[in-house]
Amino acid sequence: MILWIDDESRRVKVYLEELDLCGYKVVLKEDIDEALKFWENHKNEIQLIILDIMMPIGKNFSESERQEAEYGLNTGIFIHDKYFKDGQSTVIFFTHLSSVNFEDDDKNIQTHLLKKIDYLPSEFSQKVEEILKQS
Repeated sequence: MILWIDDESRRVKVYLEELDLCGYKVVLKEDIDEALKFWENHKNEIQLIILDIMMPIGKNFSESERQEAEYGLNTGIFIHDKYFKDGQSTVIFFTHLSSVNFEDDDKNIQTHLLKKIDYLPSEFSQKVEEILKQS
């Protein structure tokens, strides 16, 4: 299963449809709190997490966590570092940002940065397949 976390479903709809056509089960969550709850309940089934970077921070986060996520500018990176660095799931940051600073200091974790502008839906699904084969 693929968990896709992005607050702008209309912008990723064609990618979701392409992954569905390729036989992947994709669950889209537009809200961070819902996404984390879903992940907690299904983490053993999730092979891949596709994560946007700029998203509203969850309502259940403290003020210091909101600051750390830069009030939405780096929510995806914050969520990755806090929840997804366990090495259980491969993570793709799929963003429109041209420059992103994140440190992947654990070599056991498969973290990839893909820019939306570089991938048509069919190319993205091929890349997803390639990444999943490597993991």
